[in-house]
Amino acid sequence: MPRYFFHHRTPNRMFWDKSGLDLPDLWQSSDPEMTDAIWHEALAVHSRVGHALIITDEDRQTLFVADL
Repeated sequence: MPRYFFHHRTPNRMFWDKSGLDLPDLWQSSDPEMTDAIWHEALAVHSRVGHALIITDEDRQTLFVADL
C-alpha cells in the first residue's frame, strides 16, 4: 500500500506530517467502496478548519491541496 502524508498550512506556519498513512491506491483498488470509505475517514481525521491540507506521496510529490 502506498504511503501518503497529510501536511497542514496556516497563514503563519507549516505543519509537516512526518509519519504518513498507508492507504489503498484510489485508482487501482479491487474494492472501490472500501477504499473510498478509508480515504473519507483519513480526510475527516486530518481536516482542520482554517488550514490548507496538502497531501503528498512517498516521493513528496503534491497530489492534492485544499483550503479548509
